[in-house]
Formats: sequence, C-alpha cells, structure tokens
Amino acid sequence: MASTFHSTGRFTLVKIVEFPEKEKERLVIMIVDDEPAILAVLTEFLNDCGFVPLSAQSGDDARDVILSGMRVDL
Repeated sequence: MASTFHSTGRFTLVKIVEFPEKEKERLVIMIVDDEPAILAVLTEFLNDCGFVPLSAQSGDDARDVILSGMRVDL
C-alpha cells in the first residue's frame, strides 16, 4: 500500500493505493553517503517505511555492489 499526496495550498489530499500481490515484496534501496550518521538515519527511516535499505560509503562501494549482481531496485 502506498500514499500519494497532492497539496492545493489550503489542504492536502491523500490517496491510498493498494499494490498488486506481486509488488508487495520489499524494495531494495541503496543509500550512498560518506557520512556514517547520515547512512544510519536514512537506513533506519527506509527500514521503518518498509524498504530494504542497502548502504555504501562511496561511489566505488556502490558500483561494486551493483556489479556483484545483488538486487538493487533504486
């Protein structure tokens, strides 16, 4: 399930969208940042939102993960 928001200035409309069964698996999102505190906060946030966070501390580390064949959705 996901929410989409549309703000008109005075109020916000929220639309709840139900995903088809095949899309209910958790998406893997890679976070790349050289600051450990930022990685920690974003990892916790994405996990709380139902995603599988994957962190890398550099572009080289991120590239290595992608080249390894590990699943990364975003």
